[in-house]
Amino acid sequence: MLNRDGEHVTRDGEIIPLKDIGLNHLINIIKYIERRAEEGVSVVSASYGVDMMDMDFIEEVFRGQNALDIMNYDTYVNELKRRKIMTTYEITSISHGRKRDVLATFIAQSYDLAMKHFTDWVLDWLDEENNSESIDACEKLQSMYRDKKYVDSFSLDGVFYSFRENNNNEKFQFNCPHCGGHKVFGEKISQWMRMDVTGIGDDGFVCYDYENAEFYADEEDNPVLFCDECFAQITEQEIIEQNKKGDMQ
Repeated sequence: MLNRDGEHVTRDGEIIPLKDIGLNHLINIIKYIERRAEEGVSVVSASYGVDMMDMDFIEEVFRGQNALDIMNYDTYVNELKRRKIMTTYEITSISHGRKRDVLATFIAQSYDLAMKHFTDWVLDWLDEENNSESIDACEKLQSMYRDKKYVDSFSLDGVFYSFRENNNNEKFQFNCPHCGGHKVFGEKISQWMRMDVTGIGDDGFVCYDYENAEFYADEEDNPVLFCDECFAQITEQEIIEQNKKGDMQ
């Protein structure tokens, strides 16, 4: 949907710079991409055999984050954020006195819509849990949902779930001491999996993008941190110290 110059290309081939896309059109593009990512996106690629005339076509179907990446989802969302129409929220959990964990992030145009999104997330999670406690809680929440009553927090089995406006990206500062890069990610070396660092939480700990992560790291299984540009290893303390200095400025 974007050409090499980062401009939007319509179905009719019309080229529109992102900044010139109408607001309603931009929102519809984002909704369309989200729907296609859930349904699946087909990508056809060609490969040649020994003979140049011998060509095989391979069709792959991508869903979820892979599909979003293919359709340049983040670029359109960032343009919407630039216009300050959408607010980023994060879903968090706190259990048994442990530090707050960020489970997912999402965007919404208003707090009421954020509550609806959070309620949808809780219902999906309860449906996946599929035990007696979650089934009972799901039925009660569905009854409220049918009456268009949404929640901003939820508790089950000693775990408290809620959502809040995410200002981490605005507060988060990182300057790689090796190359000057500004993005850092965590990687679980043994499984070659990674997730992005989104900022520093109110509790002073580094926050990870659990929603789009390819693995889950608990307190005994913290990922190793690297600069996303030069791949130099970074310590969590370096990130925390840099943001302390930023707060003092």
